[in-house]
Amino acid sequence: MSSRVVLVTGAARNLGAVAVRRLVADGHPVLPVDSCEGDRAGLPYPLATTADLDLLVAAAPDGAVVGHIADVHDRAGLATAVQTASTAGDGAMPWSPRLPSWPADNRWGETPAAGLAADLVGTGVTACAVSPRSTRTPMLAATGTLYDLPDVKAFVDHQLLRRRLDPDDIAATIAFCCSREAAALNGSIVHVDGGFSA
Repeated sequence: MSSRVVLVTGAARNLGAVAVRRLVADGHPVLPVDSCEGDRAGLPYPLATTADLDLLVAAAPDGAVVGHIADVHDRAGLATAVQTASTAGDGAMPWSPRLPSWPADNRWGETPAAGLAADLVGTGVTACAVSPRSTRTPMLAATGTLYDLPDVKAFVDHQLLRRRLDPDDIAATIAFCCSREAAALNGSIVHVDGGFSA
């Protein structure tokens, strides 16, 4: 098993959970972090729950996954998650003051990933943001409903693949970004969008 611990946010279900399972299959210890707000978030769809996070942890091999409940906007809660990942890995991972500034959506932009990577210089820890587009998840369906679309085809038509991305497509990219072979992506944002941004 790799001693590189991977911290995954929004990890308790859907795309996050698929990424956690892929990373564990590739031999990474994973610290899945999720707010586990359920339907308390006031969104048109419920977020993951503590039960979702517990199921994810229970399905993993012993010790491979340690769940952590925190909102990425909660500086103290996320700092605790980063410290947990740090003690489980092969080196100290310093807390970055730029970490809680990541927005909640997938359009992080170059600056947060580059800023975090700059904070981590010399630690052996790398940072890379993955920005997916129309992926087959309940969130995509809820987004279609929000825009009064009869189905998600309108989103898919903007992707050159002409299909919804599968969560496994995104998880494979995340897994590559977490590999030592992807070190050159440090500080980058990787658009996994089926050609949407072309």
